[in-house]
Amino acid sequence: MQLVWLLRKYPSQVRADVQRFYGLCVDDVGDSFSVRHLADLVVNLPRESATVRAVAPETVWGPQEHLLAEVADTLRWIAWSKSSDGAKNRNKPKPIPRPGQVDKPVGRFKDAAVLPVDEVKRLLRLPRRQVG
Repeated sequence: MQLVWLLRKYPSQVRADVQRFYGLCVDDVGDSFSVRHLADLVVNLPRESATVRAVAPETVWGPQEHLLAEVADTLRWIAWSKSSDGAKNRNKPKPIPRPGQVDKPVGRFKDAAVLPVDEVKRLLRLPRRQVG
């Protein structure tokens, strides 16, 4: 089931990854190897594969990349805290963006719901209630 979905949604990524990581051509399924074998290979593609990056971009970074970003953020914060900006609590350094991490809204609309454009248009087309 996963293989069919992947082949429909990301055919070029699956084809390229099977060739790159396993040296096999997807067109040879049934002759050189079985569909089950292909499914096992595709499901176990490494995180740096094009298929994994397309399906789950947040998994592109592994523990090492996350730790390096944390170290860099900490060093920048320490340097900032010793500066005149740090003494006045202004211009705080922004952390390095992580894959799959969404910035938290701030300000007046921090608790507002995020809706798709189609849903907003649908809501705006609804009849308005008369006041008074």
